[in-house]
Amino acid sequence: MGAPILVLLLTFAVQVGLWALGDLAARQAANHALQASRVVGGTEAAGYQDAVALLEQLGGQFVVEPTITVTRAAATTTVTIRGHARAIIPGVQPAITVTVQAPTERAGS
Repeated sequence: MGAPILVLLLTFAVQVGLWALGDLAARQAANHALQASRVVGGTEAAGYQDAVALLEQLGGQFVVEPTITVTRAAATTTVTIRGHARAIIPGVQPAITVTVQAPTERAGS
């Protein structure tokens, strides 16, 4: 009776670990994209490309079907990355959602 519970707990722990790695990769990619897009001369496209490149390097195995949204406005720049963690438990797809925001830099500020 104890072995199935132990296997279940280990599987759950691995699933939580995969979610944590995916969240960390998405958070890192979002922060890099934010810096690329919020600086003077930065663009939404530059931030998007930066996020894609980092997700491929860091989270390609951990963030499944990511969607990246970069919005650069006069006052603030926002990056949101959504996806889900790699699932090892059938039917369980833990969501990953990361949003970061910072003031948009302006020339002379």
